Amino acid sequence: MRIGIDARPLISESPSGIGIYLLEILRNLERNENTTYILYTNEPIRNQDPVLTGFEKRVVHGKIGTFTICFGLDKALKADKIDEFWGTEHMLPLFAHGVKKVLTVHDLALLINPKWGSRKNAIMQNIFCRLSCKRADKIIAVSEATKKDVVSLLSIDANKITAILNGGVQRVYNSL
Repeated sequence: MRIGIDARPLISESPSGIGIYLLEILRNLERNENTTYILYTNEPIRNQDPVLTGFEKRVVHGKIGTFTICFGLDKALKADKIDEFWGTEHMLPLFAHGVKKVLTVHDLALLINPKWGSRKNAIMQNIFCRLSCKRADKIIAVSEATKKDVVSLLSIDANKITAILNGGVQRVYNSL
């Protein structure tokens, strides 16, 4: 099995929030010779965490990471023969046919109140998170509150969503 992962949260030398979440999951993945993980970014990963040395990396160039993930990644996933893709921060490749898609939604804060962030980010989340949730095979919500928000604000079937606190995501992803 070949699994692609949105690794944009790891571009920074010192990741925060979602980057730390992703590093911890990568650190605790049950690895075997039958599974290959490929980390996709729109610019090189500067983070030097030793766990990253065990993963293949692909840079799919694009100025805006969201557009790169949503519109520029489908050809790379096909070329790399990816079976599953995990969108770690609200976005999925929108035209990656034949690829199972898992999406993590951390919150929908900018849909609840667009003034909590920049206008650009609020518009992007409203469009691309909505489309990604509709195209996802499975959604991981980091809390019951986020799950309820995805159901009520985006009209997504609750059966498609599993609410798990960040520390338990690994168990669910391994069971997909």
